[in-house]
Amino acid sequence: METARDETADRLATTLGRIAGVASVLVCTREGALIGAAGDAAPGREPFLAAFVSRRAAALGDGDLRGWGARLVQGRLEKIVLSGARREAALYSYQDNIVWFALAPGASAEALGPTIQQSLQRFR
Repeated sequence: METARDETADRLATTLGRIAGVASVLVCTREGALIGAAGDAAPGREPFLAAFVSRRAAALGDGDLRGWGARLVQGRLEKIVLSGARREAALYSYQDNIVWFALAPGASAEALGPTIQQSLQRFR
């Protein structure tokens, strides 16, 4: 999906990419279009993956699982952590977009969460 890069989204990605432990940052629309990037990002499939995972997780709050989904996310979904054997990634809702953080090996989304949240709030 082709969408023009956004200067504000690029500035946001650059600012967030300076957080120690963050390897790259992608800012994408809820439809999966890349609008901003920073770091060693290879913006191929990640924006589409971010949009897909975000939509599926948000569906939990819309009544999937016979009401359990709403209890699970307690309203609006704000953060998703994807964890693998060697790396983690985190997705955050930011205004009408999704911010994808690819973390450096050994970095933890749990440990970086407060710094990321604070940086996102300051950028508003």
